[in-house]
Amino acid sequence: MHILRCLLFSCLMLTCPWIATKMTQGFRLAKLQVHLPAHTKWDAPAPESLSEILDQPFHFLGKGMQSFVFASEDGRYVIKFFRFDKQQDKTQYTHLFDACTMAYHQLRVETGLIYIHLNPTQGLPLIHCKDPLGRSTHIALDPLRFVIQRRGEEFEKTLLEARTDPAKMKQRLDQWFALIQARASLGIWNQDSNLTRNFGFLEDRAIELDFGNYHTEGANAPSTEIERCRQKMRLWLSKNAPEWIPYLNSTH
Repeated sequence: MHILRCLLFSCLMLTCPWIATKMTQGFRLAKLQVHLPAHTKWDAPAPESLSEILDQPFHFLGKGMQSFVFASEDGRYVIKFFRFDKQQDKTQYTHLFDACTMAYHQLRVETGLIYIHLNPTQGLPLIHCKDPLGRSTHIALDPLRFVIQRRGEEFEKTLLEARTDPAKMKQRLDQWFALIQARASLGIWNQDSNLTRNFGFLEDRAIELDFGNYHTEGANAPSTEIERCRQKMRLWLSKNAPEWIPYLNSTH
């Protein structure tokens, strides 16, 4: 009996870290810190609306490949704190910040970006956040690297709800295609072409939620990039709304 208790206790001790990581999704304030030199090319002015946006609580929304995401209480914005893992090459972050800068300066409307904070600053407020366990904490923004973005409706949910409404579905497909055209015309391509993860919708437009893999090097010609993205949409429609493939083919 004593041996059994010891085994159970040992198993519990071994699984506790795993359970804690699953519950918190790996979020720790220490993972938001990185020592990288500042570059003026990453600078961006704070918008007039920044104080109003940050003067509200944020709650943990989820974890992406590159960031921890918190949503504003009013449901209109997300703040994405970039995650820094010790084992990763810091050149990856340089490429990431270059992609964010490209998105902010050239495709701000198409990505819903409000602000990018890629260099340490002074003067930003503390913000009140709730972590994955619902615990309140205040985060000092000045030393961190993050972006603030409009919170879009999910790509798949939006299109599935619109597919039985011809006017709405046409509008959404047109909005998505306009975004692809705008990006392709600038010679920018997204190395990660996952539709459901990368795109979302606002009331008046589609937005590319994930722009951390934007590149110009090795970019396809605009027509080739458009066709690459169109084919991704055809595949999605073939599984979820095949009746809309003719519209995509005939009008785009």
